[in-house]
Amino acid sequence: MKPNVFENALLALFLFLGISACEKELPRVSEMHMNVGDEEVHLQGRIQKYRSIRNDEVIGVDYYLYNQESTTLRILTQAFDFVNEYNLPTDGEATYSFIDSLGDAQTYRAIGGQLRVRGETNRIVIGEFELVLTHARNTLDTLVISEGNFEITLDGDQLYWER
Repeated sequence: MKPNVFENALLALFLFLGISACEKELPRVSEMHMNVGDEEVHLQGRIQKYRSIRNDEVIGVDYYLYNQESTTLRILTQAFDFVNEYNLPTDGEATYSFIDSLGDAQTYRAIGGQLRVRGETNRIVIGEFELVLTHARNTLDTLVISEGNFEITLDGDQLYWER
């Protein structure tokens, strides 16, 4: 006896459901650690990877490392190259913002530093950073972020920007 169309469709559905049930999404990783002056800071980070396009050709890879908490760190690279080490502010920009003990917002901008991407496996990007920043309104007020590191699941897929 030949199987009918209904039986074939039912079999295909069971196979699809069985395969789908076996696929498991990896847990999201979002660790970002750093020393800000003498204080150790832990944040939940995010990272996006962009392919820079010029004349329909990929000319480089850039990263946007950030978090969405009351204390924020944002590093955006713009190197126009396929490098894994970015010198700031030449190859991008970085800001560090927080609310001080008086309730006032404070923002610092990078005048020096580096972001190093050490690797990417299973969409998890691992890297390090250090920054020297000055206050947005008082450039004599300097802040140093040292021993920064991150291990974060990559957001999005195939993000592009036109150069």
